[in-house]
This record gives sequence, C-alpha cells and structure tokens, in this order.
Amino acid sequence: MKKYFLKNFAIGAFILFIIIFFYRPLETEDIWWHLNVGRWILDQRALPHVDIFPFTSRADPWILTQWLGSVIFYLVQKAAGYAGLQGLRSAIFVSALGVFFHYARRKIPFAWLLLLMFVMAFGLGTRCLLRPFIFNLICVQIFLIILLCYQDHGNHRKLYWLPALMILWGNLHVGSFIYGLGLIGVFLFSEIIRYTAIKPSQPAAIKKIKELSFILALSMGALCINPYGLTGALFPIKALLVPGFIDFYGMGHMTSEMQPPTEIFSMQGAWFFLLLIPSGWMLSIDRKENFTEAKSTGLPVDLAAVLARGFMPRASGDPKGRPLTQLILFLIALLGFLYARRGADFFVIIAAYVIAQGAQRLSWGKRWHNWPGHAVGERFIYVFIIFLSVCNVIHAANQKVFVNNQLVRKIFLQEEPDSPRAAVRFLLQQGIAGRVFNSYEYGGYIGWLSYPRLKPFVDGRQANQCDSKIYLRILADPDKFWPAAERQYQFDIVLFNANEAFHYKFMDYLAARAEWQLVFVEGPVVVFVKRGKFVLSQTAADFEENLKTTKISLEKIPPPILEKKSTWEANIKNFFNPSVEYNAQWETGAILYTLGYKDAGIKMVSESVKVSGEKKAIRVLSLMLRDYQK
Repeated sequence: MKKYFLKNFAIGAFILFIIIFFYRPLETEDIWWHLNVGRWILDQRALPHVDIFPFTSRADPWILTQWLGSVIFYLVQKAAGYAGLQGLRSAIFVSALGVFFHYARRKIPFAWLLLLMFVMAFGLGTRCLLRPFIFNLICVQIFLIILLCYQDHGNHRKLYWLPALMILWGNLHVGSFIYGLGLIGVFLFSEIIRYTAIKPSQPAAIKKIKELSFILALSMGALCINPYGLTGALFPIKALLVPGFIDFYGMGHMTSEMQPPTEIFSMQGAWFFLLLIPSGWMLSIDRKENFTEAKSTGLPVDLAAVLARGFMPRASGDPKGRPLTQLILFLIALLGFLYARRGADFFVIIAAYVIAQGAQRLSWGKRWHNWPGHAVGERFIYVFIIFLSVCNVIHAANQKVFVNNQLVRKIFLQEEPDSPRAAVRFLLQQGIAGRVFNSYEYGGYIGWLSYPRLKPFVDGRQANQCDSKIYLRILADPDKFWPAAERQYQFDIVLFNANEAFHYKFMDYLAARAEWQLVFVEGPVVVFVKRGKFVLSQTAADFEENLKTTKISLEKIPPPILEKKSTWEANIKNFFNPSVEYNAQWETGAILYTLGYKDAGIKMVSESVKVSGEKKAIRVLSLMLRDYQK
C-alpha cells in the first residue's frame, strides 16, 4: 500500500512540476510575427506570396512554409489570450514527455523511467520557446517509434503512416525536411551497410532497402502537398544549402541558440551528462558484446565487419539487436547539439530512445525486478523524485521580477518582463508613427502591436535579405554604414535592446548624434526619435534634458557593501526563495549609465538598492561608482 502511495504521489508531483516548469512567460522572439501572420492569413483567407508587412512600398517575394503553425498560434491566442499560448506550449512539452513514456514504459522500470523523464524535462526546458518547431518534439518521436518498430519486426505497413504524417508536419515546420527525411535516411543507410557487410543478411536487407527507399520517395512527394507546391518543398533545401537565400547563418553570431552550449559545464548543464553517460554506455555495451560475437563467428575481423556486426540494426526476432542506426542518430544529435544550442531537443529525444532501446536489449526491467532490493530501491527513487519535484515547484513559484514599481511572481507574467511593450505603447500614446530601425528580436513584436503605424526594419521572418545585410553592417560599423542607410530608408525612430554586446557600438554612436533624441528608456529597451520630427508631450520632450541635468553627490550615496562569498546554506536558501530575477529600475539605470547619463544612472541604481537590496544591483552600483570616480 505504501509503495503505491509513493508511486502515485511521485507521479502527481512530477506532472505538477513539468506543467509549471514549461508554463513560462512569452519570450520576445518569433512568436509575435507568427501571430501577426496567422491573423493576416485568417483575415485575408489567403497565404502570403510576397512580404505582407513591407518596410517600404516594395513587396519582396516571400512564402511561409510553416503557415499552419502560425494559424494555430493565432487561433489559440484569439480564443484564450496569451495565457492560452502559455498553456499550449506547456501542453505540447508535457505531451512530448507523455509520448516517450508510452514508448518506454515496458522497457525501463517505472521508477527509473520517471527519473529519466525528469532529466529530459530539464534538457527540453532549454528550448522552451513558443515557435512551430515545438511540434517537432512529437513528430520526431512518432517517426522514431514507427521506424524502430519496423526495424525490430519488419512490418512495413506502419511505414505508410510516415508520408501521411509528413503532409501535416510539412505545413507545421521545416523540421519535416530536416528530421523527417533525415530519420528515414539514417535507417535506410544502416540497412545498406548491413547489405554490403554481411552476406547472410542480404535478402532481408535488400527487402528493407526497397521498402525504406519507397517510403522515402513517398515522404519527399508528401512535402509537395502544401499551398506552395514544389516551391514550398524546396524551401528548406535552399534555406540550408543556398548561400544568402534567407541568410540562415548570417544572424548566427547574434543568436544565442546558434552558439555552442558552453553552459553544459555548469550546474545548468548537468542534464546533458546525465543523458550522455547512460546512452553512451548502452551503445558501448552493445559494441563490446557484438564485437566479441563477430570474432567468435570466424569472419574476418576487418573494419567493415566490426562496424557491421558491432552496430547492426536488429534482425527480425533477434533479441540482442544491432544498434548501428542508434549510433548514427546519437552521433548526429550529439554533434548537432555541441555545434549549436538549438539541437538540444533532438539530442534529448535521441539519447532517451537510445537508453530505452538499450534497457530493452539488456532486459533491465527483468534484472531490476529479480534484484532482492528492488522494492527498497523503488521507494528511494520515488521519494527522490517527490523531493526534486516539490523543490522545483517551490523554486518556480517563488521566482520574482520587479516591474512597474512592484514585485511580481514570474509565474503570473504573460510576457517576459524586458519586452518592448511599454516602449511601443509609449510611441503610440505620443502619436509617433513611421519607420523604425529596430533590434532584430523586437521586429515581430512591433509588427504585432502596431503595424502599419510603426514599421519595423527587420524581424525574424527575414523577408528581405538586402535589409538584413544592411542591418548587420550598421551594427558592425555604424560610422560607415548608418548615414547612407538613414538617408535611403528615412528612419524616424530607433527602438533597440541596448543590453546586447553586439548593439553597444551602435548605441554609443547614436547617443552621440545631436539629431537623435532619447525619449524613452525602460530596462534594456531604448527609444530614440529624430529631433524635431514629432510633436512630443512635455514629459517626453524634456526626458533627455532632465537626464543630462541630473547631478548626484557621492557623499549622499552610501558605499555598497558586497556580501562575502556565498555558502552552501545561502545557496540553498536562495534556491527556495530566489532573488529578484529582473528589476526594471536598476536595469534602466545601468543602461542610462552606459549611454553617457552617468549621474542619472547611478541615482536610479542607488534608489533600487535602497528599495530592494538586491545583490545584482549592489554589484552594478559598485562597478558604476568605481568607474565614475576614475
């Protein structure tokens, strides 16, 4: 009775944890232009073939192959608001874990399976963004399950579900091309290796080669079933392989998800090694056993034989299996993730399935239940999962931000606290309209709230490659490229994230230009307008001058006291009651200081320290004062 109570309690605690863990504020990224495009599609009852939100009167050719994802997001937003979108994202991530649970529940002992899914949640959490790629989390697994089942049992009938699913997937996200065709290709390749390396397996291998080749051809044809036909089907190929088609790699140095995951060497990356080690061990066990078997057969032990017999796909009815396919998938997923963070979700899925397959081959469930101490072990694991789940729920519930002069729990926010919403509202309230030179990540948000009154220069759609290249050149060398771009595009407004390293040069340049007037700063968001271009309210008109005339007396600012090095006790206390994650007041002060309004910046940060006493604010104030006194 106690065992079942612990088990059910652990399940409930884990489900509560993952629901809350994936229920996050909407990020200031691509979701906003997806909403805007979804609204346009439903309003016009058509799909775009040219840029539907052009910056100038010129409308460049543009298609949206993931149109269905945009429509789904907009319909959810229209029906349930931003909270509905947050719930949708949480539901998709929880469902992705549910699909894996359904597949692995008879392969891995239940307690260990819950523990594995707990680790998976943290891995998937690194990609907890609201974009159409989240549908890949489910589609990839369905493909994997069908292909693994086919590899195990040779029943080709289920393979015909793949082209059918590809039709839906192809209209949701380009991942259908990258992952869908890629998965079929890997399974096909492993059968080709089997055919060339092991003669006794050739009849079965040639049969599978024919069947997989046919399914691959059907799936490629299924990609053409979209509103754009062959043009839409070829779009992912051009995006990945044709230089400059959408400048897929051009923004890489500015995009966090395109950078290597250096955080894996911190506590935040512990999930990576908790998946890497057991999945690698499962593959190495198979390799060792099957290499020994290859030697015992008397066959020549050359490289091809070792590869083929050491990592061969499972023959029908063979309980041992030959995980060549899994090795290839694992290496692709691992290298993809180490190259760029955006590969985290695929690595998590592949590593988990490698572990599940390895557990089945090693009869982990049977061995675990035959172990005399398994009952005690299960209770310990359930208690551990309950403890981890409850701790993380408390941590998530107590995360706080300081916005609008009040402390707010992050779980109740619908948008990230550093979004440009206040800046866009300010411009609209001031009656300011025109062409906006904006941060890349803000373009979709500006368009969603205010197009065509405010026309963003760039956004995540990359609809105009020429504009995107000019944007990058301006950030790299504003002295050389900004004057010509300003004349050509007639920018009236600049709305930027001043807290990004690759924006510093442009921000310093613009702050020094007399013809541009600073009218708004909140957190990292800054707004400049052309001086004399708009009729501003008195407050907005005097904003910059008030900053310049602000003076401080260092004697009236108490020196910040930095705490000693944190202890384990302090770290544990901070985990359950986290310090304020974002404080708009001192973030604003820090930005003002970097823009040259040093006195105003120090004053604002010191006031924040008085109110909140945050460690981050104290450190920032300490650095400011040290620099100010030089």
